[in-house]
Amino acid sequence: MSTVMSPHRHKSWSLYLRKGALVLCFSLLLIGITVSSAFANTHAQSAAAATSTTSQDTLQNVIQLGGAGPGGVAMIDKKVGWTLTSALRRTSDGGKTWQTVAQPADQEMLGQAYVLNGQVAWYLTYDSQTYAITALYRTNDGGQTWKRFAWIDANQYLQTLSVADNQSAWISTSDSNSVSHLFLVGGTSQDWQEATLPAQNGSYYNYFTSQTTGYTTFVNSNDNGNNSYTLYRTSDSGQNWAQLNLPLPANVPATAAPTNIRFLGFGNQQEGYLIAAFGDTNSYTIYNSYIYRTQDGGQTWQIDGGAVPANTRVIQIDNWHVVNAAFAFVAIGGKVGFASLQAGSWDVENVTLPSNLAAAPFLSVLSSNHLFVSAGTSDYTAQNLYDSQNDGQNWHQIASIPN
Repeated sequence: MSTVMSPHRHKSWSLYLRKGALVLCFSLLLIGITVSSAFANTHAQSAAAATSTTSQDTLQNVIQLGGAGPGGVAMIDKKVGWTLTSALRRTSDGGKTWQTVAQPADQEMLGQAYVLNGQVAWYLTYDSQTYAITALYRTNDGGQTWKRFAWIDANQYLQTLSVADNQSAWISTSDSNSVSHLFLVGGTSQDWQEATLPAQNGSYYNYFTSQTTGYTTFVNSNDNGNNSYTLYRTSDSGQNWAQLNLPLPANVPATAAPTNIRFLGFGNQQEGYLIAAFGDTNSYTIYNSYIYRTQDGGQTWQIDGGAVPANTRVIQIDNWHVVNAAFAFVAIGGKVGFASLQAGSWDVENVTLPSNLAAAPFLSVLSSNHLFVSAGTSDYTAQNLYDSQNDGQNWHQIASIPN
């Protein structure tokens, strides 16, 4: 139950490494616009400590690795984690040792990896000469075995990947004519089953909670070049879509429109969260972002709490749901804002990261006090992994993982 977006066209990581400074600048700009979410697979605290009636189910969302080059450690719990460098690796001892669970075949190179939990992950491969996508691979046993899905068409470019369950994923693509498509992969006897979208022209970001129920946000660009988002829901595997309207916050003008919608995840089939930013699409006026919560399987959404504090990279909702910024480029100042929503009120804590990070860090959050951070070395030959079990007050280096 998760979604991540991939670049429209792809280049080898060697190009990223040669253009490291440009990648970092672009990523910083991208993070300023929207921060990709990921999930930590843990129950945060006991029910006695809860300050609201929010359920104890952890939000689920994919963690993308390799979106801006090699590196990044996604820790799922205290023991299990994944990283993508020259190969896809997995740890089961808290990051001390790493085992290679996937590596490219001849004439291919690894692309992005998409981690759902300790057992389920997907990854892409590309032709090493043409950079065209060649296949998707899926494991549901922690990388011991992989199923290969030959790519649907060399002229289809990946937009988003949403993991529906242990077997299947929803893939949205754009073809060479800029027409969008939606496919269920691994859900039926056919490897690829095409579904419909509300319209074929435009960009989509998809989030599915099952093989039948999911959401898509259609991105419109007006004459001024500003984007607005329209939210849709399907309950019949994409055969039909119903438009959903988010209630406007009290201090946002009636003329405002959603300028970004991002799913934070569902804890179960009924309860889920998204974050929406608002703006005036006829100007460059941007208003605040707000958290929305559903308790009826996404049919209706209500505002949860006040405006999201500015410049925060991590959001913890009501002690139960931990959502972390995957590639949180927070090297400037060495701090990351940790925003916690409890009983409708926000509390922000600045967490100080290790002082000797050579590159922008990749942050994993298991709970409000147990954090992992990884960062590449200055020569791109390895990445160092640290953890903190006291809210980032002290950091301990666990390993140096060769790229």
